[in-house]
Amino acid sequence: MFNKIIIENILGINNEIELNFMSTPKKKEKKDTIIEIEPNINVNKVAGIIGANASGKSSIIHSLLELRIFLAQYKIIETAKEKNDDKMLKYISNRFLPERNLENLEKDSKIVLEMYIPRGEVPGYYTYSLIYNDKTLNEKLIYRKKYKSKKEIIIEDFCTDTKRSDIGYKCFYKDSILKDYGDVGKQLVNKFNETIKYYNTFYQYYIGDYIYPIGIDDIDYINMKETIEFIKKNEDIIIKLLKIVDSKIIGVGFEKDEDGDEVVKFKTNKKVKLNIWDLSTGTRRILQLLITIIKTIENNGIMLCDEIETALHKELVQLIIQLYLKNNNYSQLIFTTHAPEILDQSNMRNDQKFYLSCINEKVFIKKVSEINSRSDYSISKNYYIDNRFKPQPGKEEIEEFCNYIINKTTE
Repeated sequence: MFNKIIIENILGINNEIELNFMSTPKKKEKKDTIIEIEPNINVNKVAGIIGANASGKSSIIHSLLELRIFLAQYKIIETAKEKNDDKMLKYISNRFLPERNLENLEKDSKIVLEMYIPRGEVPGYYTYSLIYNDKTLNEKLIYRKKYKSKKEIIIEDFCTDTKRSDIGYKCFYKDSILKDYGDVGKQLVNKFNETIKYYNTFYQYYIGDYIYPIGIDDIDYINMKETIEFIKKNEDIIIKLLKIVDSKIIGVGFEKDEDGDEVVKFKTNKKVKLNIWDLSTGTRRILQLLITIIKTIENNGIMLCDEIETALHKELVQLIIQLYLKNNNYSQLIFTTHAPEILDQSNMRNDQKFYLSCINEKVFIKKVSEINSRSDYSISKNYYIDNRFKPQPGKEEIEEFCNYIINKTTE
């Protein structure tokens, strides 16, 4: 679970912003929205980020995902080499680091993650930081057993003039490293075996089956093999979901297509069989999301969802949010949205809702609880009238632009 995220000078974010997901102490209402990770230490199960276009919402999600590429670079390269995928090798060679803010290249870029990792060889609290510019890079990993522990173990503090992850290198090539160390001495082997447990715990959590991205472009992409495997395993869940989303679908089945590949068929109440691409955009979207949600919950993972409302009615968005709120393990949902009513109707607390704005080319983020302390405060009612909120565009801007276009096209 993410406890805190700090991002600076990456993609559309040119200054430092901080998202803190630790729940407000001694807050009595909506306790089902938090999870206790140790006595009196609670983390928000769900966090929603709202803001105008170009305010930096997607930059937050993409920063976290591009960091996965950085950590997994050796795995990606070796896989591409095995498949003789020259196109991937060429693409990935320029994509190792989260992209820096192009208007602010004289300053360092930074991403810091504080995470509670509940499983692995050494569960506990990990702080990972990456600070880099066009010439140098510093990668650091710190471990604490307890949240408030003053005892910290510095697992990694690596400085280099290359664009590579030392953590990624050690985890991917650990067998080769151990072999080389074995030629030097047992003491070096023992030391590496002790520290690799920490590396592996963080590395496997961050690039393994624990963090799941889903964005607006995923509507047009379906991993058919994964989808079929999921539906076979969870057919009862799929049927129950489809009854909510599309009442004419009463069942699912599987057939071979012309190429002999297995495909899924959705049966309607009029005995018609639909391919997955015959379903509505919203039905496909909620199906994709459900697959990701189930995997996240089963693995105590994190779902990062950009523009959660894409192709979905707001009630279906509430269904997604409620699945995380009602779950009692260490799974977590972090999402962005343009729609204030999604946050108002979500049963989330105001310290789980973040408002992002871009003013004078600087990005600012605040919890809604910092803007107004009332638990019944409505973002929807204040979104267009409160000067602290800057929706894009405003009514006057819309009116001015429309008049300009109409006048221009009727001259």
